[in-house]
Amino acid sequence: MADVADYTVISDGGATVQTGGDIDRSFSFNLGTAVQHTQSKILQFFFVSTANANNLSFRLSINGTAVRTINVNGNFFSSIHEVIGSGVTHDNNNDLTLAVVGGTGGVTVSDIVLYSQRTV
Repeated sequence: MADVADYTVISDGGATVQTGGDIDRSFSFNLGTAVQHTQSKILQFFFVSTANANNLSFRLSINGTAVRTINVNGNFFSSIHEVIGSGVTHDNNNDLTLAVVGGTGGVTVSDIVLYSQRTV
């Protein structure tokens, strides 16, 4: 059997988390059974912080494992890709959590995609 690159769109729309409001958001996604969990994956997303962000710290976690924490001040935007080590994902249902973990302000995260290797 061969391995190929594949991707899973976790969320296309924007999800906003902020102090003084919803501080976390969860996304369920299904990887099926052919993903190579022992291989590294790439998590990619876009974010925009609010103008009042002050030492805002937000984290993305997959299945309870923190995969990237970002700190921002003021209105800032960027596209991020993060290499995720093996063993973070598993067959079928998985969960990605976006959460504010410090500072003040808010952030909107969108276009969340997970690239992986799959056996075909």
